[in-house]
Amino acid sequence: MHDRSNTHDRFGLSSGAAGNIPIRMEIHSFASKGNGTPIFMVDTLGLYSGGVVGSVGRILKAKGYHTVGAMEIRMPMTFPISQPEEESAWIIRRGLEEARIYAEKIIKGDAEWRGTPILSDLMAALSQSEWAWKILRGLYPIRIDKSRCNRCGLCIELCPTNNIRMDEYPVLGDKCYLCMRCIAFCPERAISIPRMKWQANSIIEPAEILNVRA
Repeated sequence: MHDRSNTHDRFGLSSGAAGNIPIRMEIHSFASKGNGTPIFMVDTLGLYSGGVVGSVGRILKAKGYHTVGAMEIRMPMTFPISQPEEESAWIIRRGLEEARIYAEKIIKGDAEWRGTPILSDLMAALSQSEWAWKILRGLYPIRIDKSRCNRCGLCIELCPTNNIRMDEYPVLGDKCYLCMRCIAFCPERAISIPRMKWQANSIIEPAEILNVRA
């Protein structure tokens, strides 16, 4: 769970699809019992994220939460497939409209927490497999261009798994789940995946993520 907010009588969870590993790790530890507390979730994704909604819903129900609604909203991809600017703008507009409608359903009590059990279970199993992540890290290695890096440390603050530490320059560990935050928000464009076209599509500022995590 990258970001979390308390709205007095209910909890809200939000995450990017690539963060489903740290989501499950933190959900297991952030609360012991829900005692019937209503909880809703929104998950943004570039293509597909079948391993989040179903598995997270089961964890929360087992903890005693009342799962009132979950929504997956498509947003433009950062990597590895870039979209034309016009298409990205359209995806963002549509995603924001879907978010508005979903928020209204939450308020009215009309939202649902749907899952695709078989496919969700398969995706959840794959996303928790370390060998699968090793393959992905090999296919999409993240590199830091020291000639561009200004050592600001923003990538360290934004990393949801605390996988980056500062040495002479930022150093990545072996717990990267390719959420791409470090790439999308690096002010000097010093972080990239070799041979992949960089494209930033974030509609928020880094401070907004850091403020919610605080």
